[in-house]
Amino acid sequence: MVHANIGYSYLHLKKYQKAIDHLNKALDIFKKSQIPQWQAFTYVSLGKVFFEKNDLKKALEFFKKAENEHKQIEDKKGTIDMKIGLANTYFLLKQPDLAKQYAEKAKILAEDHRYLEGLLGSSEILYKLSKSNNSWKESLVHLEYARKIGDSISFEENRNILLMDEARLNYKKEKDNIKALANNTIAKQKNMLRGH
Repeated sequence: MVHANIGYSYLHLKKYQKAIDHLNKALDIFKKSQIPQWQAFTYVSLGKVFFEKNDLKKALEFFKKAENEHKQIEDKKGTIDMKIGLANTYFLLKQPDLAKQYAEKAKILAEDHRYLEGLLGSSEILYKLSKSNNSWKESLVHLEYARKIGDSISFEENRNILLMDEARLNYKKEKDNIKALANNTIAKQKNMLRGH
């Protein structure tokens, strides 16, 4: 699991070779241990790496492997991410029908599970598909929906940052209070010892 998480982190840092190295190590472990949830996660992560490297054949290969794993497990978020990855890959491979099929399925699942990032990703690809077909009305609907979801995600992220800052301040305040109390106790004990 460690290699999978490190590989995923390197993906987001755009250090693709390091991501691939760690994800491949993780995949070896998960195949031997037969852990399908983590295998699926690793396949999706590898698909994203190769997608970002514009190696669409490899991206498609890993997203399809993830799709096979997801048939055996209950991981809705992972399934949504995999379907969005396939939709984006098929879109760039100029296979709009398959792209739309996966994007629509991802959007339905994301709505059912209230997964904002999934709603955003599926809406963005549906916007691109509608725009490429000159379906301006439909593309505008998807674009507005994607913006609305993006705003909701930003709001939640900002709210979480504020809550973390508040928790950090409360922790520091509590720590300072405990330290002051300990210092008072020590000072009283010293005074008592001097008094004897």
